[in-house]
Amino acid sequence: MTVTAPPGTLPLLPHHAPGDSALAPLAERTARHHHAVLLANHGPVVAGAPLEQAAALAP
Repeated sequence: MTVTAPPGTLPLLPHHAPGDSALAPLAERTARHHHAVLLANHGPVVAGAPLEQAAALAP
């Protein structure tokens, strides 16, 4: 599965149960093209280096 989103939007990753090993590779593939993702039933995950950049990019 590949998750994409138009520019200026966040991709929504489908819900996975805690510990589901399918989430990590999906999140990794998606993060290659987006600095943030939304986890269904959880919320946003934002990446940046340094931490201040991630905070500035947070939705």
